[in-house]
Formats: sequence, C-alpha cells, structure tokens
Amino acid sequence: MGSSNWKRKQKAKRQYKGMGKDVNVRTYSSIYREPKAMHSAVCCDCHRICEVPFIPIEGKKVYCKDCLDLKKLREMRKCNKV
Repeated sequence: MGSSNWKRKQKAKRQYKGMGKDVNVRTYSSIYREPKAMHSAVCCDCHRICEVPFIPIEGKKVYCKDCLDLKKLREMRKCNKV
C-alpha cells in the first residue's frame, strides 16, 4: 500500500498539472478513495431494511435515506416558521 499508493498519487498530480488544473489534496486523493463499507439496519420510521455507512448502535435511531430526507425537511420547515 505504501509505495504503490504514493506512486499513484504522484501520477495523478502530474496528470492534473498537465491538464492545467490546480492540484490539491481533495482532487487527486478522491480518485483513489476506498468505498465505504455498508451495514444493514432497520429504519425506525418505516421499518424497512436499509444500508448505512456506519455500524448501527443498539438503542440509537437509524433512518433510511427517504425518511432522513423527510426528517431534515420537517426540521427546516420548523426552523423557518419560528
């Protein structure tokens, strides 16, 4: 991982510099980012099985993407009414 990973990052830097783009850590490191491990959980609102990018802890609420979006929307509306 050490040497070959460093070589890939250096190659990515050279490629971006050659394209005339500014090189920063976010630009070339995101190319080689490992995908996050997903874990199964049950949504506390709709009770559907969903996958989340963290290990669910018993006793803490977990929301699927749809329910989380609705929850955020409700909170935004609540804040705007105040």
